[in-house]
Amino acid sequence: EAVIPTPAPSPYTPTRTEREAHESTNLPFRSWCPVCVQGRRDNPPHRRIQRGDGEDHRLPELHLDYAFLRRSDSDVLAKLLVMKTVPSRAMRAMMVPSKGVADAATAERVFRAVKEMGIRPPCVVKCDGEPAVEALREELVGRLGAGAAPQNPPVGESQSNGVVENGVKLLKGLIRVHVLALERKISARIPAEHPVLAWVAEAVGYLATNYLRGQGG
Repeated sequence: EAVIPTPAPSPYTPTRTEREAHESTNLPFRSWCPVCVQGRRDNPPHRRIQRGDGEDHRLPELHLDYAFLRRSDSDVLAKLLVMKTVPSRAMRAMMVPSKGVADAATAERVFRAVKEMGIRPPCVVKCDGEPAVEALREELVGRLGAGAAPQNPPVGESQSNGVVENGVKLLKGLIRVHVLALERKISARIPAEHPVLAWVAEAVGYLATNYLRGQGG
């Protein structure tokens, strides 16, 4: 008996209309889109997840994490705060001048974003064991008031925060995609410290929210 080979997928060339429609958001991932491939090559396409009975009735959860963005030709690190809620799947991303709560204006911006995401007590606020993000979590719990509870990762897993880590990966990929797409259109390189990166970061948070809700992820 011979082993039956699996045929390679047939090549597909999208129409101009399909390309223009895709470029408006660059969602979902498309292997024929060069900026999708370059910006999100580590991110597989997202599929709808079947949720168990009663899962959407648990307390709302807010997950927090920090990430860094750096252009390949620069040593400048842009600090990014990523927030994701469960079960609503809302996401937000914002550039911050520093981690933690040293900047009072940043703490206020984050709190406003949390309220816009629909988080109200009773709720749970989760993060990993990094002191800076824990300090921000405690600040948010205090501002949210009675009924908001902090939650630490399991013992021995201080870096465990998979919900938001997946969101960080998605958002960083989308930011790269949209910056690359913008650079192609303007035929110029955008520096790592340029304010447009902050605008892109906040915009893709809304895009990711709509995308994840549509995909069930």
